[in-house]
Amino acid sequence: MAKKGKTLRNLFLLGAAAAGAYYYIKNKNAKVPDDMGEEDPDEDFSEDLDSAADQEAKRPYVSLDYKTIEGKAQQFAAKVEDVASKASNQFEDLVSKAAGRVEEFFDDKKGAIKGVAEDVADKAEEAAGKVEEKAEEIAENIEKKADEFTE
Repeated sequence: MAKKGKTLRNLFLLGAAAAGAYYYIKNKNAKVPDDMGEEDPDEDFSEDLDSAADQEAKRPYVSLDYKTIEGKAQQFAAKVEDVASKASNQFEDLVSKAAGRVEEFFDDKKGAIKGVAEDVADKAEEAAGKVEEKAEEIAENIEKKADEFTE
């Protein structure tokens, strides 16, 4: 994962370097205007101020009715509270459903484990019985061999 991040970073840096080189070469011979950065000390900006004042005078005035705003704010707050309450109830329902499913899951697993444990116990009991039979068979063979040896 770290290699992918490093590779992505390196590709990004390579792309940025290529873009920088492209724009440098493209604008390398571009002319810079001679009057760039120079300001005319005699320039009159009063026209700009007059036009801004005219625009402000033409703009309509909107009166604010605070009672209306307060009522709308209260309505909005009530809607927000209602939506939050519904979301909270839905969240609680989801949590209770999830808890039920988790409990069912572990109950199923507990039952499955118990079944496996019973199967293992049965097989161990069968194996113990077979071992006991083999031990008796071996003991009988040893007795026979001992009897034959002593004869």
